[in-house]
Amino acid sequence: YEVHIDNIALKNNAQENVIALKHLYVDYAPSALFKKEIIINTFLLEEPSILLSLDVNGTLNLLTLFSAFMEPSKDAPTPNSNESLPFSVKHFEIKSAKGKFTDFRPSTPFVFEFGPMHYAINNLSFDKDDLSVHALKLTLQNQDRISLASSMSFDPLKVHGQLNIDHLPLSAFWSYFLPTIPASMKQGELTATLPFSLDLSKEVPYFSFEKGSFTLEHIAFSH
Repeated sequence: YEVHIDNIALKNNAQENVIALKHLYVDYAPSALFKKEIIINTFLLEEPSILLSLDVNGTLNLLTLFSAFMEPSKDAPTPNSNESLPFSVKHFEIKSAKGKFTDFRPSTPFVFEFGPMHYAINNLSFDKDDLSVHALKLTLQNQDRISLASSMSFDPLKVHGQLNIDHLPLSAFWSYFLPTIPASMKQGELTATLPFSLDLSKEVPYFSFEKGSFTLEHIAFSH
């Protein structure tokens, strides 16, 4: 059984696409219900986009759009976890995602655009000790800058992987995150390799970086 949906968009009052999607594809295996399971063979999102913004009061635009849906209904039934069926997705993929973030709080609005982003998950399952494999690639300024390779289990929650950052330009973020420092960063690049581990299966959460590296290059300031 397959589902195809094309060209979905949620618009704001200015008729801008806040959330949009070119194509949604789902390949569903209904025969799994005979085994009391929910199995999706493929879940694919092609060219999704998101337009995020903070107004001068710091309110996120999505909260405004979805405020009516976020209010709990008095008649809503209480979910019963005992009624849930085992759920798994053999392949989940996001292709060519793009986004734009604008913060209107500074005197000069901060604008950051990212994408295309590709994200894939294989063997996504919520069964105990089942591992899913994740791969992410994010492009900034027409070059692959950030990548992630990891494995994850949800029951218990454990994540192992490696985050790679390749010559990420820092000048665009300097004045936004450090506005009080009286110097402007004209150029600067960050390269990093971060092998990490996260384990929430015990009473005390465990998080670690092992043999990571950071490199700053071509740093230039002006004052």
